[in-house]
Amino acid sequence: MKKVTLTPQSSPSVRPVAPGLALVSLALAQAIAAANFSIVYVALPSIGRDLDFSSTDLQWVASAYTLMVGGFLMLAGRAVDLLGKRRLLFTALTVFGASSLVSGFAASQAMLIAGRAGQGLGGAMLTPAVLALLNATFPDGRERHRAYAVWGGAGSAGGAIGLVLGGMLTAALSWHWVMLANVPAVAAAMIVSAQAFPRDPHPGRGRRELIRRFDIPGAVTITLTALFLVFGLIQGSAAGWASPVVLVAFAGALVAAVSLIAVERRQADALLPFALLRRRSLLAGMFVAFVFYAIFGSQQYLLNLWLQTVKGWDAFAAGLAALPLMIATVATARFAHQFARLLGLRWTITTGLLLGGVGLMLIGIPLHEHGDYASVILPGLVVLGLAQGMTYATLWMVATAGIDSARAGVATALTSTVQSIGSPIGLAVLVAVATTGLPADATAHAVNAGLRWATITAGVVSMASAIISYALIPGSAPRPRSHA
Repeated sequence: MKKVTLTPQSSPSVRPVAPGLALVSLALAQAIAAANFSIVYVALPSIGRDLDFSSTDLQWVASAYTLMVGGFLMLAGRAVDLLGKRRLLFTALTVFGASSLVSGFAASQAMLIAGRAGQGLGGAMLTPAVLALLNATFPDGRERHRAYAVWGGAGSAGGAIGLVLGGMLTAALSWHWVMLANVPAVAAAMIVSAQAFPRDPHPGRGRRELIRRFDIPGAVTITLTALFLVFGLIQGSAAGWASPVVLVAFAGALVAAVSLIAVERRQADALLPFALLRRRSLLAGMFVAFVFYAIFGSQQYLLNLWLQTVKGWDAFAAGLAALPLMIATVATARFAHQFARLLGLRWTITTGLLLGGVGLMLIGIPLHEHGDYASVILPGLVVLGLAQGMTYATLWMVATAGIDSARAGVATALTSTVQSIGSPIGLAVLVAVATTGLPADATAHAVNAGLRWATITAGVVSMASAIISYALIPGSAPRPRSHA
């Protein structure tokens, strides 16, 4: 019988042809993934009218993407470690581009939701592949932290870019171009990545051995857990938390989670390594990732709702309103590694979350239906952008601190999964705060009052999370070292 030789997929360092080119490709890929969380927000009214969506069903245009990302991230993270980083990056971009074409040419509700789900599957593969390439390409220390700052700036600005671009395309052309705009961006990312990274080595494993290493039972149970949980969270805000479909979804998530623990304890090469979850820095990074998207990600939705519903702005103007947020985020993220070097990761994240709370309070406290954008929204929006730029890149530095390349895909997928779950939880909670007690024909004054309390609530949670993060992040969390 022929002996199967196992060839490790992850080497200590995978040096690209040009590190600068590699960083451009990774930043572009991350910006594409991040922008698609928010790019449809300003286009939703047009999509609803064109395809005759009900107000309840319309949420699935956005939620189908989140559901697939949250459900398949862990499986994708394992695929990165076993099949190769570059290989999965190109697979992700291909799936994302093809699904964007389906979404762009959608002529029915089912076709559009299917296309958005496909984009989510591509996004689920994209994030762990990008992060694993970044960790393998740039040595730990100052060089990696600087790369995280650039990559994080692209990611944290992606949501704001999505709002701006979505508004411009919807107003100037149609909502179809919101989806089709991904295609040239994906093509550019593939061209740059092909030049930046060498091909992955052949897996060097027999197919049967590869399947055994893939931990299929773990993949199935963890994917079902995430899918049931995210589905319940999304559906709960629309159908009610006590509705049968929501209760069944949460029960399914609980059963799947218990099965996952039982399955993974017996696996020699488990998809969910419990030893990795004992790392305090990873747990801290996961907590901050959850909070980041639960609070800051939801604000993009609430801001768009205030501008279009309370102030009556069109999609183009509402999209442009996010431009200062994007500029402040990118400008601050550029120096995130310097903040980390001067303050340490612990104080950088704590400061970022506190600053985010201040920005939300600056928006929420004076918010009223007769207020103007320049005086009521703009100052807090700039502060919020500074906070996002400081926090996003740094949280990944904490989550991946001390983790070797062989586990980078799983570690980043864990953090990304928690991040994706944070988005629907935060949105559901804040929308509930904003809409509780509002009738269907609520006045602008009533809608504004709900959005005001939701924004203030987010600010309080951000400040409380800063205190929790300070306690969670190890006091010895590393600073970027001065050498490369």
